[in-house]
Amino acid sequence: MVKLSELCHSMLAVSEKAANVARTIRSDKDFKTLGDVLIQETVKHDLNKKFEGFGHRIFGEESNTFMNQLGEKITVEVKDSVDKTSDLLKRVLNGKVEAADLLAKAVHTDIVLSEEPCLADVTEDIDVSNVGVWIDPIDSTAQYIKGIEDCESVNGIYREGLQCVTVLIGAYNMDTGLPFFGIINQPFSMKDHDAKRWIGRCHWGLNYNRRKINNLSVAKQRGLGFMLNWQEKQSIQDKFKNHAIDSSHGAGYKMLCIALGLTRGYPVSLGGSYRWDTCAPQAILTSLGGGILDYSKTVNNAKSMDLAQVFNGKSELPDKLAKCQVLYHQPNEGVTSDTQCWYNNGGLIGFSSNQNLHDMLEILVDQINQ
Repeated sequence: MVKLSELCHSMLAVSEKAANVARTIRSDKDFKTLGDVLIQETVKHDLNKKFEGFGHRIFGEESNTFMNQLGEKITVEVKDSVDKTSDLLKRVLNGKVEAADLLAKAVHTDIVLSEEPCLADVTEDIDVSNVGVWIDPIDSTAQYIKGIEDCESVNGIYREGLQCVTVLIGAYNMDTGLPFFGIINQPFSMKDHDAKRWIGRCHWGLNYNRRKINNLSVAKQRGLGFMLNWQEKQSIQDKFKNHAIDSSHGAGYKMLCIALGLTRGYPVSLGGSYRWDTCAPQAILTSLGGGILDYSKTVNNAKSMDLAQVFNGKSELPDKLAKCQVLYHQPNEGVTSDTQCWYNNGGLIGFSSNQNLHDMLEILVDQINQ
């Protein structure tokens, strides 16, 4: 057993290191293909060092097998010293000494964080052997590679650019599959033009044993619209034609926009995301009284419900919809592909409050003004 606050603090520290590695890698185009793998292995290494055996329960998108330009297959891992990690990275980077040294230093530099004030009252212990972690080391990889720096936000939302890039780390209960602590770290939240460097921003939320806390600064002027994918089915787009619509890149960033109050919700009728994309955002949204549900299951259940009566100002999810929460401990049935096992194939509905979920479902199942 360990202190829950200690686990949260350790995850926050490693998310900051991951963000720093992401910024370091972005300084050289040749690094970028290595970025996802190295960040994921750094998170595993640091948390396993803090909590012995924990690394075996940290899951993500990336394989740690990397092929360099010579065709060598190399297992990327963080070694027990800067020099050893640098030597490994030199093989991965085809002998680029300066690059390997720079990355190794970033990976081995300890991050010292001040204590989060709102975690001070978290005194519970937690059994780490019953905790799993999903990580997406660089969400919105395409925006990361493009590296657009001069985008302007529209109503607080960036539709493209480095601001959409996030590091996602989410912890879940391995018995129930429900996430309880999530981190969305933006390595490129704001550009300091004078210093010519990027400043990051870390958002987190905890929902554990009915304790719901987070560090979010929710927008004073809450967004009135909804987030839709550009590829969303036309029939769904038509349902929202009388509402303001936003869109952007990256599942993590779009869910963050909900958490920050910049948009009311995000319905996704098609697949396109994986458990590593949604575990961290779901924990944060549940800390606000919202969550992430399976779209197909939720809409099918909602069709047989009187939504106005079922919700009726309640702060808790109706039982039929609580069963639609996305879970993280069991792979999809009947699938053999390693990645498809963890595909959110039923679609998603992200929301920050029951009221916003109610309003989305009214639109989706045509119960408005009935």
